Amino acid sequence: MKPGVWIGALLLLALPFMGRGQQLPVFSHYMFNRVLLNPAVAGSDPFINIQLNHRSQWVGFEDAPVTQVLSGHGVLPNGKMGVGGYMFNDAAGPFHRIGLNLAYAYHLQLGEVNLVMGLSGGLLQYSVDGRQMELYDATDQLIDLNTRDKDITPDANFGMYLYNDKLHVGISALHLLEGRLQFFNGKPLPASIPLENHYYLMAGYEIDTRGKLKVEPSLLVHAVKANPVQVHVNTNLLFDEKIYAGISYRTGDAVVLLAGAVIKEHFKVIYSYDFLYSSLRSSNSGSHEITLAYSLAYKSGDGPLKRRYKLNRVHVN
Repeated sequence: MKPGVWIGALLLLALPFMGRGQQLPVFSHYMFNRVLLNPAVAGSDPFINIQLNHRSQWVGFEDAPVTQVLSGHGVLPNGKMGVGGYMFNDAAGPFHRIGLNLAYAYHLQLGEVNLVMGLSGGLLQYSVDGRQMELYDATDQLIDLNTRDKDITPDANFGMYLYNDKLHVGISALHLLEGRLQFFNGKPLPASIPLENHYYLMAGYEIDTRGKLKVEPSLLVHAVKANPVQVHVNTNLLFDEKIYAGISYRTGDAVVLLAGAVIKEHFKVIYSYDFLYSSLRSSNSGSHEITLAYSLAYKSGDGPLKRRYKLNRVHVN
């Protein structure tokens, strides 16, 4: 890659990690794995939900972001407490982020809906490899071009969630501790990156057409300091409980087409492609995302779990 192009790429890839920029990955499949954005979602599905997600962003752009997440959540036998968590790996050129997050949620039944408060915590490890960088100014005092450095910081998130069989509305705040990462402490001017609060508002409603087709429009609003508010608008169709099709619009970024299938009731495969319309569209061929999900139904029987989820109407192993 020519030096000028490499420098431009480096600046673009660095943006999500800078102190005043967006620091969390963007997922086109947020509606299938809401626990990543709100810990109060833990235990809200009528089954144990396990998912593996892979996202390749800006394909064709050298050292573009690549993210993998393994997540799961379910409700405890008392029917009032949900638990969950996720592990993630996120890489973009010389920047690498891994972590573990565990969530706890308390569910309070209010008539026809459940109100949930959730809290999660974990550890984040960020690393920067100066050996992969080529700077415009070789005398820059912030980065050591001869070494790789890393830092670990604790993290915490909070959310509230209101839901029933058809409706969900949630708000959440991530990076509550506003940790600060320190790199290259041996340099005259060490690099310091604060983790900014990220705020999410999500909502969705399942429309039953009384036939074989279900329609679920959803909305996600994402805000972080010094960045434009980003809005995701999505509509998914589910035909005969087996075939998914969907379309999304993400402000300032992309239009997303989605397709998927349910296999033998338990397995779900979802794929989407992002058609970029932002200024980056000329430098890459779009973004790919795939989700593999496994849903394990709770055992039948008496008690709060059955009353809450009406398990006599849910497939049981």
